Amino acid sequence: MAIDSRFEFKATGPIRYTLLLDKTFPMLSAFTIAFWINVSNSSHPGTILSYKYNKHTNILRMMSGPTLKFVINGLGNKTDFKVQPNQWHHMALTWTGSSLIDEKNWHLYVNGTRIRSGQLAYKYIIPMGGQFVLGQSWGRNGVTFDKDYPLDGDLVHLNVWDFAMSPEAVRYVSSSCTFMYCGNAVQWVEFRSGTRGAMRMRWPSGLLCAQCNEEVKENILWSRQKADQNISIVCPAYTDNEDNTTVIHYAQRSCKANDSDGVWQEPYIDDCVSDELLQLKEEFKQLKSGAINEIDVLKLTDRLLNHTERFVYRNPIDIATVIDLMEILVKTQGIAPRTVIWADGDNTYATANEVYPTFQQTKTFCEVSSSNRSRSSSSSKSSSNNIVEVIVVVVVVVVVVVVVVKAVVVEVVVVVVRVNVVV
Repeated sequence: MAIDSRFEFKATGPIRYTLLLDKTFPMLSAFTIAFWINVSNSSHPGTILSYKYNKHTNILRMMSGPTLKFVINGLGNKTDFKVQPNQWHHMALTWTGSSLIDEKNWHLYVNGTRIRSGQLAYKYIIPMGGQFVLGQSWGRNGVTFDKDYPLDGDLVHLNVWDFAMSPEAVRYVSSSCTFMYCGNAVQWVEFRSGTRGAMRMRWPSGLLCAQCNEEVKENILWSRQKADQNISIVCPAYTDNEDNTTVIHYAQRSCKANDSDGVWQEPYIDDCVSDELLQLKEEFKQLKSGAINEIDVLKLTDRLLNHTERFVYRNPIDIATVIDLMEILVKTQGIAPRTVIWADGDNTYATANEVYPTFQQTKTFCEVSSSNRSRSSSSSKSSSNNIVEVIVVVVVVVVVVVVVVKAVVVEVVVVVVRVNVVV
């Protein structure tokens, strides 16, 4: 049986079930049972699992309806939680028999959240060597199944551990999109040879897990993340205090669900950017407003150039920020042409068309300029301080309007920015 597979218990008859045959069920003084389930009828008293030892039929049992309930050593606990039909739910039950008498020794989790807790079967030890079955309950005689309580639904990734998981561990298992976790008492794959009756086994399971894939953005490696969750990554360490102590901050990003997939949102990295560069970044935001002033473009370009010459970047987020700011400068070239008119009352003295190069033209110019420069000079590394110069060409277009009817001059200024990077 493939790891990512599911058992279909869609019909209540004829009898169908799955036995644990590939190993002996172990003795347990504590356990965690976790699985995914999708029931067809929430009111039907379907059996998720049951375990008997000799003629003792209710050593362990879980039922899906009409409300979720379970039995340990013949002692039942009926919760008020109703499993919604035709939806996937991740469920986990943890129990330990060695808890103090006044403590809650069982906890029930749904989709990673603890919803119920209580006390049951204190100081009990589940015996080894019994018969563990999925999808059916044993009858009173302990020989045949009770045909009134079959599971009507799908079951995926049922695993058993010999300890009670922490809430954090349960949350991790429920949010995992890899399905590579395995119980150390019973593993999902160990049910592969025990299917009986009109069972159907499907793979892949069809259990949808919307996620955002691993990627590098803003010089940060964002690991795979389940949709509709946020992730925080420690910023690369850098010294930003007068006493040269290391400052620890966090970059944040969210993964949003989009149908059956996840989509990364833009990361928030401002807490990782050095103070002076962050101030410059704030001033660059005016270039995104749509009202572009050519003088402001040149001033910001000059300030960015001065910043790259003055500082050696030890923080890779600063490097990513400098590149982002240069991208903003380049994108200012994509502004549509406009016509400027000089007039006095009803008299028009001159008009001029201001024409910017398109973004693609600017991009091509940068690539050609950078390529020519690379061929004309060899790269070097400083052996004294391991500083590498990253050459980035930024093209700033300055429009000089000549007061001549329908005349315009466009001057292209090439700004070469050397970014000093510690390697």
